[in-house]
Amino acid sequence: MSGTADTSASYKDGPLPWERHKRPALGKLFNRAAHYAPALAGAKLLGVGSFGMVAGHDDGSVSKITFRFIDPDMNGEAKRSAAGEVNTLRLLDGFAGRLGSFHVPVLLGEPNELPEDSPFLHIFRMTHVSGVAGDWYPLTPVPAAERQAYFRDAGAVLAQFHAAVADLRMPVRLQGDGWRIRPVAHLSDRINEGLMAAARYVDGHAMAGNIHGDFHGGNLMHDADGRITGIIDFAMTGRSANLHSDMLAVPDGYLDKFIEGYEGAGGAKVDRHVVTAASLGWMSRLAHFTQDDPAAQTDVTEKINETLNRLTFVTGYKP
Repeated sequence: MSGTADTSASYKDGPLPWERHKRPALGKLFNRAAHYAPALAGAKLLGVGSFGMVAGHDDGSVSKITFRFIDPDMNGEAKRSAAGEVNTLRLLDGFAGRLGSFHVPVLLGEPNELPEDSPFLHIFRMTHVSGVAGDWYPLTPVPAAERQAYFRDAGAVLAQFHAAVADLRMPVRLQGDGWRIRPVAHLSDRINEGLMAAARYVDGHAMAGNIHGDFHGGNLMHDADGRITGIIDFAMTGRSANLHSDMLAVPDGYLDKFIEGYEGAGGAKVDRHVVTAASLGWMSRLAHFTQDDPAAQTDVTEKINETLNRLTFVTGYKP
């Protein structure tokens, strides 16, 4: 996604709907952002996320522009997301852009509030972390041994991150606790008993700590050879009751190799059952949000049962 901001473009102002398909064309929205934030003139649109856009400047820095939403709950989430990232970047300032073997952005100046009648809340600028982001890099066609080595290296990077931020005073980030498991009203009592047994196991065995909160391939920067050069996007970073919830996005077939790299680099010993059980958090939420889609319900219910079966040894659940 690219395009240079054109401040002459016209566009109706006001907060945005949460649904992406109801928003104006992205190019027009980016042009309007440049109207409210003159520093974006000549910048190029690099991408868009749930809560805002990212723009690149000629000097190599990048800006994040936060959307303003009509829905007050979504607007509150957008505010918390941006404030969380700015706060984390301030805390990371003492590392001068480098943690261990990888780079992180450096905040440049303070965020600028944008007018209340605009579709945007604020904008902030930071240094660019070199490399290319994408889904877990080696899931493109490369030899299996290279994929395994990549996930081992990714685990080592997460261990370095956890060690670097362990003693920072970070806010509690409930949004980042994607491992929290909840009962689902329309699922059977037996399945919900299994979910609650898994939740108790996580509560009893998880280790607290500061987490990235959204650790996945799309938030890792890679060089041309697939080596990890940096971590980006700290909107969900903070204190969590489950340090190893940062492993939830690792594909299951590579989790053992990831944990090997994590522990080998000094990371706290991982209870794999905690990671497996914690994955039921997003599954239970998915089951709740897809209850009107029979095909999706069948799929997620099967995944929940399969995961619960793998946890029988520690939860006592039997279907």
